Amino acid sequence: MALGTKKIKLLNFPKNLRMIFPAIISITLIFYCYKILDFQSFISFYKEISFISFFSIISLLCINIIIVTFRLDRLLSHFGYPIDFIETLKASVNGFFSSLFIFSFVGSILGRQFFLHRKKVPLSACTLISTYERIIIFAVSSVLFALGAVSLLDSSVIFNTLNKFPLWQIFCALTLIIITVSFFTRSPFEAALWRKIRTLKNIVRIGEISLLSVIAQTLVLFAYLIAVLQVAPDASFLKVLAASAVVSFAASLPISINGWGVREIAASIAFQKVGLTGTEAIAISAFIGISSTAVILIFSAFLLRRVQDKERQFFEANKSLKSNNNSILTTAADDFSDRTLALILPSITTILVFFQIHAQIGSGLITINIADAFAILGLFLIPIIYLLSNSKFLTLSGNVKTWLIAMTSLLIFSFLHGWYNYGLHNWALQNRLIGWFVLLGYFCIGALLVEKWGTHGLRRMAELIVVSAAIITTFNLALVFIEWVLGIPVLFESNFEGFSANRNTFAFQLTLALVCAFTYSDRRGNDWAAVFWTILTAVLLYGVWQTQSKTGILVNFVLIATCLFFNIGSRKRIIHAIALAIAAYMSIRMIGLLLSPTAELAYQSRALAPNLETSSAATYIERLESFNLAIKIWSDNIIWGTGLGGFLNHVQSTDISKTPLVLHSTVLWILVEFGLFGLLVTASLPIYGIFLIVRRKVSLRAPSVRIMLGACLCLLAFGLVHEISFQRLFWLMLGALIGAASLQTRRYLLGQSEENSLQRPVIFHVINSLNRGGAESMLLALANHQKSVFRPVIISLMKEGALTERVRSMGVECHHLNFRRNHPDIFGMIKLIHLIRTLKPAVVQGWMYHGDLASFLALFFSGRRRCTKLIWGIRCSDMDLSQYRRALWWVIKTCVLLSRIPDFIIANSQAGARVHKNLGYRPERMGVIHNGIDTSVFYPRPELREKMRLELGLPQDARVLFHVARVDPMKNHAGLLQAVSEIQDVWLVMIGKGTQDLPPQERVIALGQRADVADLLQAGDGVISSSLYGEGFSNALSEGMACGLTPIATESGDSSIIVGETGWSIPTNDPAALKASIRAFCTLPEQELRRKGNAAYLRIMENFGLPVMARAYADLYGIKNQESQKISLTQITVSET
Repeated sequence: MALGTKKIKLLNFPKNLRMIFPAIISITLIFYCYKILDFQSFISFYKEISFISFFSIISLLCINIIIVTFRLDRLLSHFGYPIDFIETLKASVNGFFSSLFIFSFVGSILGRQFFLHRKKVPLSACTLISTYERIIIFAVSSVLFALGAVSLLDSSVIFNTLNKFPLWQIFCALTLIIITVSFFTRSPFEAALWRKIRTLKNIVRIGEISLLSVIAQTLVLFAYLIAVLQVAPDASFLKVLAASAVVSFAASLPISINGWGVREIAASIAFQKVGLTGTEAIAISAFIGISSTAVILIFSAFLLRRVQDKERQFFEANKSLKSNNNSILTTAADDFSDRTLALILPSITTILVFFQIHAQIGSGLITINIADAFAILGLFLIPIIYLLSNSKFLTLSGNVKTWLIAMTSLLIFSFLHGWYNYGLHNWALQNRLIGWFVLLGYFCIGALLVEKWGTHGLRRMAELIVVSAAIITTFNLALVFIEWVLGIPVLFESNFEGFSANRNTFAFQLTLALVCAFTYSDRRGNDWAAVFWTILTAVLLYGVWQTQSKTGILVNFVLIATCLFFNIGSRKRIIHAIALAIAAYMSIRMIGLLLSPTAELAYQSRALAPNLETSSAATYIERLESFNLAIKIWSDNIIWGTGLGGFLNHVQSTDISKTPLVLHSTVLWILVEFGLFGLLVTASLPIYGIFLIVRRKVSLRAPSVRIMLGACLCLLAFGLVHEISFQRLFWLMLGALIGAASLQTRRYLLGQSEENSLQRPVIFHVINSLNRGGAESMLLALANHQKSVFRPVIISLMKEGALTERVRSMGVECHHLNFRRNHPDIFGMIKLIHLIRTLKPAVVQGWMYHGDLASFLALFFSGRRRCTKLIWGIRCSDMDLSQYRRALWWVIKTCVLLSRIPDFIIANSQAGARVHKNLGYRPERMGVIHNGIDTSVFYPRPELREKMRLELGLPQDARVLFHVARVDPMKNHAGLLQAVSEIQDVWLVMIGKGTQDLPPQERVIALGQRADVADLLQAGDGVISSSLYGEGFSNALSEGMACGLTPIATESGDSSIIVGETGWSIPTNDPAALKASIRAFCTLPEQELRRKGNAAYLRIMENFGLPVMARAYADLYGIKNQESQKISLTQITVSET
């Protein structure tokens, strides 16, 4: 087997029990098919297949594999991982082979990744590619299925079938949610990702993949056509293709192994429409299945014959890769893929979890939650990543793992206990045991989001929950209004229950959304966002009332009172939301009375359950009787319970409802079927959480802890009178909440005390903004490096910027004061003063002029100046102030006057220290700490050179210079472009904000602001800094050198110190010298160019690495008296010139 190693044992029964579920489904369905057909007729069909037909079918299936492989090859190229076609074919065939044994989707990912991993394609990228591919395949198959169903069935049958499902309502609600999320609550990362996706090039790529999918599907349909025409040569050509489309769609559904069983059942129904018997239809379907399996085995034997010997070599090599910093496992591209997958998968799941289809089909009832497929993917994704890379993509504390294992064991034991006592019960197997593994998938997806995105991931999930629940509520209110005013029947259900198929379930979902809304009501940014959040909260409150769930209304009254009393969230916004909800309710009532009292009463009746009094009385009686029966059953099985399905075995019917009793209590259900032992196991984790809170090892200020408490209390309150333990949304949130508590605080489940975590000295970093820039990047790198020793807190004077999301994902505390440009905000300063008083920092460090001035003022008015060290930061050298607003001149002059007050003033360059000394800064308090480059991100990666040049459209043999700088007079873009225009042997790539708006020029590529600079630099030969003035320490120059590029730099700032002997240092504002250095760069022999690039890389590593800078700052923070101000580290020097 291609996947068979000691490391990968897919058929290991104890560890992979869940993988045999699809096999059981397939075997059961196949057994059912062969039980009802005539076996002799089945054998005779195979004898009638001619050699030409057989050869044609095999040929079509072989071509299908080639087309699918070509599709995968194009997808890899689209995602930036071009590899050899033969290797792609091996990966594709191995994916097909793996799908013969487990779920097709999971099997294809696992099989493909076994080969793609060797080609340095990360598993997250493979998963994204496969998910994207499956979405397109599903869309194509759905269209073909719809066309086939229309051709085979009467329009009345199709209409009646579709009318049983609220498909158009779901489509409209989903569209509204996606629009709202895309335009109103998306993060900067999502906005950048969306801009990258919606280009014309990507639209063409989607069309290309769709076309290849249509071709592949058509080949399979023609294979069915040839087989059917062998049995029924007079059958309609189009009818057979239509039936084949229906069968092919059913086989592609992820509920069996390689489509077995499902394909045969669908064939027995669809092919009978074209005149075939059930036996003939099943025989044809089985023949196609056997033929496709044979083709896969032939390809596997031909391409994968040596894979067993190579597996051991691969895993041995993989061990060394994991310990190498230059491994593909630690590249920025991998991290981007991981973060993208960890954002997209949970986001989709969070939105879709609200949509549950619950419809009557014949005498049976079908319940489908659209998000379950993604939950199953999340469940399989974690072990797949561990099997292939032996790395933990998801980290949970030991207590959580123990509890999850204990709960799984409890479910399995209870299932076996019930099976032994009462026999196998479908409800126990499907709804509870298999349903538990689906819930584990939701849990893993929630934890995955927070694992990669930190507390920002939790906030993003909360936003999606609030927006989705509010939009669904608004949409249902609109449907009620349409029925009320226009009299058009558009509601799918009589109750106000969203798409959850139960109004109490919908009330529980809305209550969880309100917990999130209240918790984050004080964390919105500008005024517009606060108003929008308040409106969403009001909609949720109104929705809970409309459900008429008495439990939901009571729980929300308690929830509101708790938030107002304990000041959870913003009291002001919560009160505004309540007032808005009441006003909306009264307005609708008044409109109803004005239009027609009868219409208003009809509206009320429609919003509530029909036959209110009789139904309510029957409900109460049934509920009480179920409670009495549950207590009676439990009294006979106090310790171990009855086992899963025990209550249903004892259930009776009442005289009033004439329906089977349902146990309306989670607590009683646990006692009845699990006993006291099960209740203790279930409650062990919440009890431990309460213990941590009582011992003050958990901070109640953390949003994760507040939401967790609210969600668990809501579950307990609803669970007293409703059975809601298997609510998917709750388990999705629980995974994220536990992940956030484990990841961010390290004390909720790991047992670390809050006092120990808060003993780390708090370091305030005050900076103008968190937009992309050199100073901002250095601050993030420093804070990320400091957080293991200190507790860095970043204060941005402006609103949220492009780097805010990255700060939060690092787990670093971040606050924004919402200043407007050149307009200080008194409320923002008050907030900063309050933060200093509350967090009591040991050091307040300013970055650049505005940050320096704000840090001094806030520290002075906080009253903590005597016990808090004040450090100012200078990030530039000489500046032409005539090019900037006069307000900056006043800020600089004020800083000069106050420069005697800070304990230390740090410049990032010798030139900056010298210039500011001449401006009037006190020299005896001024030192130099050069910037530190993160060489785990910026380092030479020769394997990306060809790929990045192809992406940028650069000739492979060209000499390429990179210039990374925003468009600013000091950066001298005009002079650089003029110099390059006169030299024919060089290409220039310009990166930075505003470069995309520069006039186009031959051999010049302007990319604008980019987040993947470390990858792009791999395409270059040299890096150039053409600044006229103002440069302090050039990050762009240093990062290019760290990537092995030969430097060219003007002598602005400390650029000549950075370059040393590794490149060219030229005078500033000297066009002739600039041209001469570029010409010398172009004529330098290749070997000498590479030698200089290696020397540049080593110079950055030894002198300007991030650890050097971090140690220097740590030494500076530890200064206790005047004697220790004479820093001995070579990286800190007192400027005397």
